[in-house]
Amino acid sequence: MKEYKTTFAYIVEHMSEPSFEKVRNISNDFVQKLPSELVDELFEQLNRGVELLDSEPLLHMYFYSYGQMHAEKLTYAFKQISPYIKSAEKIDIVDYGCGQGLATMCYHDFIKDCNLQQQVRSITLIEPSALALSRAALLCSCFFPEATITAIQKGFDELLESEIRIDADCPTLHLFSNILDVESYDIVVLADKIKTSCQGDNEFVIVSPMQNARRMGRLKKFVDLLGINCYFEKYLDKQQLREDKDWTCCTMLCSTRNNELATINIEEIHRKAKDLFDDVTLWHDKEYTKVIFDEVRICAENGDAECMNAMGLFYIKGILLGKCYKEALAWFKLAAEHGFSRSARNLALMYARGHGIEKNMSLAIEIINKIKECDTPIYYLSLGEIEKMAGRHEAAFENFRIAAELGNARAKYFYGTYLLKGVCCGKNIMLGVKNIRSAAKEGIALACLLLARFHEKGFMEGGVEQSNTLAVKNYKSAARNCSVKAQKRLAEIYRNGILGVSIDQKESFKWYLIAAENGNCDAAFYVALSYANGNGIDKNYVEAVKWYKIAADHGSSSAMNNLAVLYENGQGVEKNEEKAFSLYLKAAEAGGLMAANNVSVCYQKGTGTEQNSQQAFFWKEKAAEGGNPIAQGKLAEWYFKGYGTARNYEKALFWFVKSKIDKEDNIVGIENIFDFIKHKANDGNALFQYLLAKCYAYGAFVPKDIPLSMMWYEESAANGFVESLIKLRRIDSISTKATNEEMAVGVKDEHGVLYSQDWKKVLSCSFVHCKSYNIRKGTRVICDGAFADQNIKQLIIPSSVVAIGDNPFASDLDYRGSKIAVKNQSPNYIVNEDALYTKDGHTIVAYWGEQKQFTVPDHIIHIANGCFSNARNLEKIFIPQGVETIGCKAFEDCYSLKSLDLPKSVKNIGEFAFWGCEALEEIWSLGSIKIIESNTFEGCNIKHIHFPSCLVSIMDNAFNSNGELKNIDLPDTLETIGNNAFAYCYKLERINLGDSVKFIGDFCFYGCAFQEVRIPSSLIDLGIRPFDKVTNIITRNNGLFKAERGMLINQQTKNLECYFGDSPSITLKDIKSISSLAFYESNVVEVVLSNDIISLPEYAFYNSHNLMKIKLSERLKFIGTGAFYGCKKLCDLSIPKSVQEVNNAAFGRCVSLERIEFKGLVTNISESIFEFKDYECLPSMYRSHCMAMGSCLEELNFSYKPDIESFKCITIVVPKSTKNKYVFKPIYHYGWREGEMDRKFNIIESDEIC
Repeated sequence: MKEYKTTFAYIVEHMSEPSFEKVRNISNDFVQKLPSELVDELFEQLNRGVELLDSEPLLHMYFYSYGQMHAEKLTYAFKQISPYIKSAEKIDIVDYGCGQGLATMCYHDFIKDCNLQQQVRSITLIEPSALALSRAALLCSCFFPEATITAIQKGFDELLESEIRIDADCPTLHLFSNILDVESYDIVVLADKIKTSCQGDNEFVIVSPMQNARRMGRLKKFVDLLGINCYFEKYLDKQQLREDKDWTCCTMLCSTRNNELATINIEEIHRKAKDLFDDVTLWHDKEYTKVIFDEVRICAENGDAECMNAMGLFYIKGILLGKCYKEALAWFKLAAEHGFSRSARNLALMYARGHGIEKNMSLAIEIINKIKECDTPIYYLSLGEIEKMAGRHEAAFENFRIAAELGNARAKYFYGTYLLKGVCCGKNIMLGVKNIRSAAKEGIALACLLLARFHEKGFMEGGVEQSNTLAVKNYKSAARNCSVKAQKRLAEIYRNGILGVSIDQKESFKWYLIAAENGNCDAAFYVALSYANGNGIDKNYVEAVKWYKIAADHGSSSAMNNLAVLYENGQGVEKNEEKAFSLYLKAAEAGGLMAANNVSVCYQKGTGTEQNSQQAFFWKEKAAEGGNPIAQGKLAEWYFKGYGTARNYEKALFWFVKSKIDKEDNIVGIENIFDFIKHKANDGNALFQYLLAKCYAYGAFVPKDIPLSMMWYEESAANGFVESLIKLRRIDSISTKATNEEMAVGVKDEHGVLYSQDWKKVLSCSFVHCKSYNIRKGTRVICDGAFADQNIKQLIIPSSVVAIGDNPFASDLDYRGSKIAVKNQSPNYIVNEDALYTKDGHTIVAYWGEQKQFTVPDHIIHIANGCFSNARNLEKIFIPQGVETIGCKAFEDCYSLKSLDLPKSVKNIGEFAFWGCEALEEIWSLGSIKIIESNTFEGCNIKHIHFPSCLVSIMDNAFNSNGELKNIDLPDTLETIGNNAFAYCYKLERINLGDSVKFIGDFCFYGCAFQEVRIPSSLIDLGIRPFDKVTNIITRNNGLFKAERGMLINQQTKNLECYFGDSPSITLKDIKSISSLAFYESNVVEVVLSNDIISLPEYAFYNSHNLMKIKLSERLKFIGTGAFYGCKKLCDLSIPKSVQEVNNAAFGRCVSLERIEFKGLVTNISESIFEFKDYECLPSMYRSHCMAMGSCLEELNFSYKPDIESFKCITIVVPKSTKNKYVFKPIYHYGWREGEMDRKFNIIESDEIC
């Protein structure tokens, strides 16, 4: 039923690229030609409302007057429609009360504007007006020429359920445009008819003008009656739809699908899922993978076959949830039942392999046969795979060939491999490679892996050239497409830096982890190793344990061994030596050589088992025989010592040689070991010369011959072999230190050089009266500093010298313009560019140059003690990676040295190493040192320092007197800060102690400027007065120390460590003891001591100038040295009966003191409780402090003599029973007359009147 044979029909049928705007223009032209009276009448008629548009003029007038408004509302609604409908390939439309088909035409324009590739399969038009319905059918057939048009001329009350066309296999779009608010029909009946007819996916677009509440309620009631989900609802008032129009609009979008599905773009989900399965690197983004999984699950649960297949792939590949064949099987079955051919293939392969189900080849073939017509390439591929599994290669080859020729990429790979091998076909390498290339190009992982291997080594027979670039490219493609072998190989490539790729530990770890998560146990081992060593990932022993367990469960003996190490050390797991031993033994029994060696160590030390030397030897021999060089070396030692077996020098030498030689330079057995050693020794090999010396020394293989042994030791030492040098030193009792006895009996030559009595050592020299000096031939040792401070131009070292001590050529200010040129003849040393090196090139012994900068050679491992000492011109020192130790005083007094940047390889720096380097301002790196030794950087002017993350201890005076240091951030690994470590760093304004500090030493930060400090909860021990000018100490709740009311208290011992508050009055409630200098220079006026305090330590209230009143504990027994020293306002003091001892200068410089009353008999009182007797009276720690860095007790002036005019009369009240009253008076009068002393220090008994 559609309009035809009218002018309107003719225009519409010949309209190119139809649109509603073009149709409305036809109506505009029609209305504009009408008389104005008729136009007004028609508009008025529409405005009043008509039930049917049953005339040509009314139809045109509707489009003319209301068409644009309704089109705008519909377009707004269509823009909010769900991605699910937008992405559907085909849909059906039902247009209710369609009028002239305005809503359907607007949907056409929406599809076109959004460039949606969507087919409208059918359109059902429902409209009571015959004229409007015929026009709607005409317009819809022009707009959608391929759609089936069904026109139903009925009102909603007359409509039959069967007339509402809704199919389950295609989404249906229901359009309600300006119709549901009309009250002329029963919406309950209409909703019931639609609900009964609904099947499959249904989308409802409801558009209406905003009217009264009753009519708006009809819309909501209709949605509720249908029982559908409303996922979009919007009410637009005047000027909201368009600013220049008073149009109102109510829009509701609903779906029979759940709300989650309504917002999903199926096409986009298919693409995302494919991208995820094609790139394994995306699986590690758990959040992204979870989003895709959830969306796929929603679509699958709502009937999308491709998403059902994707769910099966999630479970069979173990993505996100872990592998589950049962779930995979269920989803593949469901997708196959919905006609998805790839799921049929996946299902068939599961039956063929017996994954998650009993193996059933017949059923697998039966499943595949069902897809032959709908997907021929997949059918032949699947059939080929099943035949291949069954061992029927001829049939497999034929099926792969057909599928490959039909374009299936996976089939091309299998077809290509058959051609390469010539299995069941004529061998055709070129055609095979061609198919494999084609499959690889389409991303087939197996093809990419095979092509990568061809490119790695080159396969010229197949026309594949060697190419590292193409090999790596194809390994990457295969790895991303889930090839575990490719993932592991790619990890190896990055770990070892091969095939033209730079070493990249992070990338290597990434691929090992992916391979491990895909079930490769070798990769699991390397993942664990990476976590344990911090290769490519932060160290994490817990993760290391997890992955070692996985690898160990798969039989990896190396994983068992390394897991045992973690159990033994308690790293990432609770320490368990028994468990460690059990794992070592299991790994050793599985053939692990390192494990066998570790079992031996456990038996040797009794770790996790009882000590057993025989078992230790047994497993050491197992490891040695397997080729473990560590075990071979140790076995040699045990044969030499007779540990766990009889002593056997021959076998000791045999295993030692085995541990040292290259595998390709192997020896047959112990019977020809001596000839092998002798041959190598005669060839000049220093190691084997040393071993030959051993043979003659111990009579191994040959009679004992000590002179011959010494000759070979000398030869080996001359060739720079360090062990021979050490051996010769032991034989000759060589030391590079000149003893007092040697100095006393030494012999001077004519130049003033002092030698030992046997002329084998240069001990020292006074001023040498020659420009060139030849050290005597036969001299073996040059002692420490032997030629220091000498004005010698040239020094000649003879060939006999085997040992040179620390900094033998140190310069002096008087001779800093001079330069010693060393001419070396000793084979054990080398001179190069003003520096002396050991023969092996590992140690720089001395430097005497005057350059401003110096580069330490790359082969150096050790910088000797005092090596660069007093190199005063040296401004820059370049120390290369590889240097491990810097000796004591190595750069002492290099006062031009400006900055320091040590490589990671540096592990030890000796004491005083950079002492007095006044120009040293920047320390960029301290390498990997764990301990900064005493006085290392004392007296420098460091401004910035970067501490290593592995630092554990900073020892005494390490940074003392660094006056430019302002800020310090200590690493979280630091545990110890020694005495005076940062004392006199006057500008130090901020300190971060880190989270692990356990000990802070005496006067650690004395003289520093910072006023606030945070103490970590790790602190367990605090030295005397570590902080000086601090006014605020912050502690943590879970720590041993607590700061409250201006006091720092040890909560365990109830000891007051220090007082830093500003309160004038303080009561020491619940305090049991006080540290020395606790109230150092405090402003406290009045103090009440707890009765738990039985001792006042030395200098407890030192220089508390404002202290006027103190109540001592009734249980107090001891008052220490200088306890109230410098309390200048203290006037009156009562000493309880309990006090038994008062020490030296306890009340020194208490110049306002008028009265002291001793309530009891003090059994032990110092010779002078008012002044120091002499310097020796100070406690030892203060003496050493003063000697090292100047007194921290600034007013302690030992030249001070009491001024008689500065003292008030002091009344000393003692018990009547006191026998020696005069002990309380000072005994050093400094010239006072006895009368003056008696007047100033008046002693009376307690029952006398003062």
